[in-house]
Amino acid sequence: MNIIINQLDDGKLNKTIVERKGLGHPDTLADGIAETISIEYSKYCLKKFGVILHHNLDKTLIRGGLFEASFGSGKMLAPIILSIYGRYSKSFNNQVIPFEKIACRATIKYLSYILPNFKEEYLEIVNNATSFSFYLIFRSIFPTPPKSSLTSPHYA
Repeated sequence: MNIIINQLDDGKLNKTIVERKGLGHPDTLADGIAETISIEYSKYCLKKFGVILHHNLDKTLIRGGLFEASFGSGKMLAPIILSIYGRYSKSFNNQVIPFEKIACRATIKYLSYILPNFKEEYLEIVNNATSFSFYLIFRSIFPTPPKSSLTSPHYA
């Protein structure tokens, strides 16, 4: 096999080529779901505890379901599987945070908005995220819990 590499002179190339993935692309869906889960988790924590607890839920994986399609109809043979990866705080002040419920509602909310024919029964969610509270480690630095996730550069 021969591999040919053509080097371009930057001074002569006046165009930029970019890839744009549409709203229904699996990468776009996964990013949108992760962002929506993070937003809903943050809202829950802010309302319940007055702070946004540590989390980074930016890793999701979508495995497309299997559907049999025909003109005017279709049938689901296997569900869409969403795997969630990352970290989140499971509890605060001995109060458990219902992460799975928050993630499920957020996912359904997002997919229903983006995919008009989406049905809840098309989806299976697998929570592979781990829980951990950085605040327990850093509470000597932050006497009161920060108003944002500890991975954020802005703590107030």
